Amino acid sequence: MSVTFVSLQTAWVLGTWGTCPNASCVADLLQTRDGGQTWRSVPPPPTSLASSVASGGVAQVRFANLNDGWLSGGDLWATHDGGAHWTLIPSLPRSTTQLSVMALATDGRQVHVAYFGTNGDVTVRLASSPVTSDRWTLSPISLNLGAGPVPHTFIVLQDGTGWVALWNRVFIDGARLVDGSWTRWSGPCPRLAGWGVMAASTASDLVSAFDDSWGSSANPATLVDHLFASHDGGTSFTQTATVPSNSLDAIASPTPGVIVAGGGGLRRSTDNGRTWTTVATLPPVPDQAIFPTTVADLGFTDPTHGVVVTADGALLLSHDGGRSWNPVTFGAQPSR
Repeated sequence: MSVTFVSLQTAWVLGTWGTCPNASCVADLLQTRDGGQTWRSVPPPPTSLASSVASGGVAQVRFANLNDGWLSGGDLWATHDGGAHWTLIPSLPRSTTQLSVMALATDGRQVHVAYFGTNGDVTVRLASSPVTSDRWTLSPISLNLGAGPVPHTFIVLQDGTGWVALWNRVFIDGARLVDGSWTRWSGPCPRLAGWGVMAASTASDLVSAFDDSWGSSANPATLVDHLFASHDGGTSFTQTATVPSNSLDAIASPTPGVIVAGGGGLRRSTDNGRTWTTVATLPPVPDQAIFPTTVADLGFTDPTHGVVVTADGALLLSHDGGRSWNPVTFGAQPSR
């Protein structure tokens, strides 16, 4: 379901053995210390995989270093000894005990979360903590949740800055990390209806894509994704390309101008999305997949090394900037 690399050699994957038709599947963790050649079991906390942030369980794994990591989703768990012990974080500042973490990201020094579950205040709150402890500080910035049925939030961190974007049928609200504090941000393109994704390669170079299908009465064959790029840290955006819809379920940008996109296949562009090359085929989304997109996780550890988790539970690695991708095998299921 999710993967996190803290170096070219060390990573953790979150998933379950066998098929997972519902949210009751046991969450398992594996770790590699040799770049994905071999894997060992890491004792997970007593939780399940999440079908949504409102259902409990976890859907994402992120580590900042060898010791400090988090499992997030409907629940939030933290470890500070490499996964030997996990602590359930039952609430964050101004949240109820029904905590729903919508996004979590770390830059190695701080961990940032966007979460829902406030006391009568229908907003998404932002909180941050040093990675080595669970000392959460609430940001004064809150994001409007919107009235749509499927809110989703991205946190993107890069070179000391960061961005939060919340979509809910349209772009709803955003925040930008400046000098360690979240400030109000107008986002990539609030005029377009649809849901979006975004990625950054530097503190200045940010790319975002919008699927225009929400609320559109157009023929599905004519729907498109709109790709925007910023070279001033998100202050202004310029549309760089229009591509067929459902091509950009997830994006990553290892270097400025280079984009790897998952959706209907895995594609790579070296000119900010104007032209694309298919670099890997992806299986269709299973009927009972937890995530209704062809890519569940996508990112780069550095400009050369990339990772992608597909909707059917496969992990692929790239060692050439996203030009080619190879599947990873995990061996036999360990005994409990």
